[in-house]
Amino acid sequence: MATASGGDSRHIRASEPGEVIEVDRDKLLALVQTDAELSEILMRAFILRRVELVTQGIGDVVLIGSAHSAGTLRAKEFLTRNGHPHTYIDLDRDPEVQELLDRFQVGVADIPIHSRGGWMMAASGRVVWVGRAISVLVSLVFLLSVFIKLKGGPELTQGMAHLGLPESMVTPLAVLELSCVVIYLVPATSVLGAILLAGYVGGTICTAWRVGDPSFLQIGLEIIVWLGLYLREPRLRALIPIRTAPAPKETRRGGPD
Repeated sequence: MATASGGDSRHIRASEPGEVIEVDRDKLLALVQTDAELSEILMRAFILRRVELVTQGIGDVVLIGSAHSAGTLRAKEFLTRNGHPHTYIDLDRDPEVQELLDRFQVGVADIPIHSRGGWMMAASGRVVWVGRAISVLVSLVFLLSVFIKLKGGPELTQGMAHLGLPESMVTPLAVLELSCVVIYLVPATSVLGAILLAGYVGGTICTAWRVGDPSFLQIGLEIIVWLGLYLREPRLRALIPIRTAPAPKETRRGGPD
């Protein structure tokens, strides 16, 4: 019998004497690329496994929440829309959920709660509000930049000349920056807004590098943009969860059980 353990255990029972061949990931990928028949078998097995996991609602993601929580509904809709296998525990219907919450020292006010890979993370109201506050503060910095561009003045003219940009670009840049901030602040489009701000800030970083200016402020702003979004957006936490290091795997080889 061959047993692999590492967070969970899988037992393989041999019906007759044989041997187990262990192949590492790189060699398996090379083998699949060169053997069409084996590649088809493995692909079919993975597809059938995923279909079964989605059908049974089995996966490494556990979502604990309530139908009355907007955050829970957003996280559940994200997981369902992307076909990610998960288990949903309803606070309003599961009588044993309080024991589970006590075990992880979280309260009902901390929902929704996401668990993945042995790590449980509560999207508490405090954390969400901290994320919102960070998002608003970093947005004020961008709005101040928009105001300076629209106001104009000799300092702005000198700055544009230093960067090698024509003054005619000031208004389009202000409109673009304002649009990105508005999209970022709207919950339904916040992820898209962060991506657009990343592109905008990336352009300012390249411009600063071209003229030899430091870009620490722009890099810091981009980090804060994503930090605020991560704390206030359950869809992003479900997509990029904080995980602990997995336990090392152990393999034992042997004949039939």
